[in-house]
Formats: sequence, C-alpha cells, structure tokens
Amino acid sequence: PEAYEDYLRARFALNRSPTPSLDDSVRYFEAAIARDSMFAPAYSGLGAAYMAMGSAFGGALPASARANAIRSAEKALELDSGLAEAHVVLGQASVGQWQWDVAEASYRRAIDLNPNNTMARFRVGVYRAWQCRFEDALAVLKTVPSEVTSGRICRTSSARVSWASGLATFSGARSYRMRPYSIIVAS
Repeated sequence: PEAYEDYLRARFALNRSPTPSLDDSVRYFEAAIARDSMFAPAYSGLGAAYMAMGSAFGGALPASARANAIRSAEKALELDSGLAEAHVVLGQASVGQWQWDVAEASYRRAIDLNPNNTMARFRVGVYRAWQCRFEDALAVLKTVPSEVTSGRICRTSSARVSWASGLATFSGARSYRMRPYSIIVAS
C-alpha cells in the first residue's frame, strides 16, 4: 500500500495542471520503486516523468532524460509486458531519436494493449504531426478528451500541431493556452 500511495503522489505531481512538478514526480516514483521493486507501473511512470523532464518545460538534457526514460520503460516491460504506458514512453523516446517505425510500432502496441489509453492516442496524434500527416494527426487528436490535453506540455504540443497544419495562426495558437483543446476540435 505504501508503494501505491507513493505512486499516486507521483502521478498527481506529474499530471498537475498547469505546471507539473517533475522533480516531485520522480522522487515519488523512485520512492515507490524503493518500497516495491516489482511494481511495474512505477517504472513506467518514472519513464513518463523523465520524458517530461527532457521536454522544453523540464529543464533536463533531452538525451539524458530519454536514456533514463528508456531504461525505466524497459524495466517496466520486463516486469509486465502488457503495460501500455511503457510502450507510450518508448514511442516518445523513439520520436526523439527520429526512429519513426519504432515509434509507430510502440504506439500501436500501447493502443492494442489498451484502446482506452488516451495518452497513447494523444502521442499518436503528435507523432503523425511530426510526420507532416496533419489531417491524420488532427483526426486522432479530436478523439482525445480535453482533460488529457489540459496540461501545459499537451496544450503546447496540440497548439503546435494546429499551427503547423494551418488551422491556427500563431496568435490563435497562443490563445489556445487559455482555452485548452478548442483550436484542435474546431474544423
């Protein structure tokens, strides 16, 4: 139970809006792992936290954060091969390494394991935008509930997709910060 409580604290810190507390998230995931080294979701969550730390908002060096995320996700899959979130983390890391086929396969596997995993669908949408497949990206992103995209990192990614696809001007993308998800669902 204590490991799970640390895990929940880590999730809360990671998903807090508008600004996640990434250091707290990592600290709580690591505490959960210290209490139960076989708790696969804690490793997967730690991987997600590392990926966030390597983003523009995290302040960590992307390559270092990505390496830590990959290690954490692989450990999670070693413990539980059916953990969809770990595949999402590996997909994100693959995008950061320009390994498009690996990213696509990782995201596909995550959705196969859990079709209701909204973060996997969100990441597929962003991935498709990286591929300049904007219509596909926007179609996928429209299926993602707004509460998933309300965090700062997701809002920024979504606004970039809308702006790059021509659906929003830069000023429209900036105003997106005030009204999460509205630019993407407008068609």
